[in-house]
Amino acid sequence: MKTTLEPKSAVRRKSSIRKVRSDGVEHVARQPTQTRSLERYEKIIQAIEELLKISNIEDISFYDVARQADISPASVNYHFPTTAALRIVLTERYMRSASEKLFEVIREMVALRNDKWQYWLLKMGQAAVDYYNQNRHISEVILGPTSHRAASFATIGENERIARIVLEGLKRVFILPEIPDLPKKIMIAIEVADALWSRAYMANGHIDDHILQEAVHIQILYLRSILPECLSLLPEARIETD
Repeated sequence: MKTTLEPKSAVRRKSSIRKVRSDGVEHVARQPTQTRSLERYEKIIQAIEELLKISNIEDISFYDVARQADISPASVNYHFPTTAALRIVLTERYMRSASEKLFEVIREMVALRNDKWQYWLLKMGQAAVDYYNQNRHISEVILGPTSHRAASFATIGENERIARIVLEGLKRVFILPEIPDLPKKIMIAIEVADALWSRAYMANGHIDDHILQEAVHIQILYLRSILPECLSLLPEARIETD
């Protein structure tokens, strides 16, 4: 009986951003369960945030974090088995905080009953860009060099959540036609902007107004192929993002 063999890889599977011998390394942070452990955990997070304000993420080691936090490298390694685990935690945390900024804009647009969905995109883009430009440590994690696969999945997951909230906001204000896969299409528009902002940050250390306008312009052009240019307003509007 003929069997199908798995193709042989040209390279050995890597276990971590670090050099390690084991292929069984888990890129999962060890969550604290006691008060003292939680304080040490947060101290590590604060330490790397301080380092990220002045240093590139790929240049920071466990020893740098330990020295900044004034704890032993073993304590850092206890909570974060790999640097990838640390980055995943930061990505999840920062994506959530960035999302909250966008939700504030959505609530504002709903309250104002603004009748231009294109203006919604501009306001959300401005809020996101301001947030990134004012927080280098967040930009370095979210927009910096390509992250570990699991960290990328965390970003994708949060973008999916943002897309659902944006759509919910639109539904609270506008009469929307039935459009298949609309949340997915909104997510694509979000990720187009993310790609341009990441490029700008990597090149210049910030996102300038030109790139902001270009990103929003591309988003509008894309969504115009899906949404009507003008949408009718509903009689009332409100939104909840929890």
